[in-house]
Amino acid sequence: MTAQLSLLDPPVHRDDPQSSHDAAASVKPKLSGQLLDVLGAVILGGPAGMSNREIQIAVCGGNNPGHPAWNKVATRTKTLWDRGVLDRLRNPETGDWLLRTHPTAPDTQGFLVYRARNPFA
Repeated sequence: MTAQLSLLDPPVHRDDPQSSHDAAASVKPKLSGQLLDVLGAVILGGPAGMSNREIQIAVCGGNNPGHPAWNKVATRTKTLWDRGVLDRLRNPETGDWLLRTHPTAPDTQGFLVYRARNPFA
């Protein structure tokens, strides 16, 4: 019988040789803490995606610039995008990166918008 695995566990069985465990661990996703918080928020955003500001609000419990993760969200979304976990949306009319405005920052040009990548596409 195989051990039950979480989504982040290496794809091996407990009776496999150590070399299989080592190989699986080397390709195991390196997602933890704030990365998982950001990914969870973006997944909840669905197909329309979420802007960095919307993600900040979801992860930090509201419009809370004093939250320790507040200034990290843009870095975490970029990391997830670089790793192929998120898609960054484009404006269908111009082909430029899609920017979404938010009432908490009316003077900005907008925030980049991300959505979770479909692993089956």
